[in-house]
Amino acid sequence: MFDRKSLGLDISTTHIGYVLFDREGEFELDGHIDISKIKNFNEKIRKVELVLEDIILTEGTLNIFIEEYMKGFKKGKSSVQTMMKLAAMNVAVTYLCYSLNGMSDKYIHKLDVNSARTELGIDYGKNVDTKAEVLYYVSNNEPKFSYENTIHGNPKVGTYDRADSWVIGKVGMIYEGKGYPE
Repeated sequence: MFDRKSLGLDISTTHIGYVLFDREGEFELDGHIDISKIKNFNEKIRKVELVLEDIILTEGTLNIFIEEYMKGFKKGKSSVQTMMKLAAMNVAVTYLCYSLNGMSDKYIHKLDVNSARTELGIDYGKNVDTKAEVLYYVSNNEPKFSYENTIHGNPKVGTYDRADSWVIGKVGMIYEGKGYPE
């Protein structure tokens, strides 16, 4: 189906979710990188680099689909400082992917998370718990996706990031097959 495996990434300032799909577009593995307790930006990037390096060097050149930053923000919910940190993280992780994945933009694609959710029919409108809707969709449409809840019944840390990265990766593969929106 595809000439290479695909990696979906959900980037935030505290957790990076990732999902790897095989050449047939089937779920292969997922995880999250917890950088929430690391204060130094360069140390955060180094931790992300080590994980991505392991995946990319093991799997070879990948199609990499990255959530475009600032597209998923709801007005009035995040400070300028938070948005700037997210932009910096997104740029740094994108460059890591570029560097580790053969120094070519050809296989790295930024996707609008709202367009990705729409493509799959996930509700993310006003007064909707978007993270819960995404998790519900992914857990009902990907048999290999599993997660655990805390003792309070909430998904464990990193679950939402993994689910978002699944959406980005899955829609990236759809676009890879039919063409990217303008």
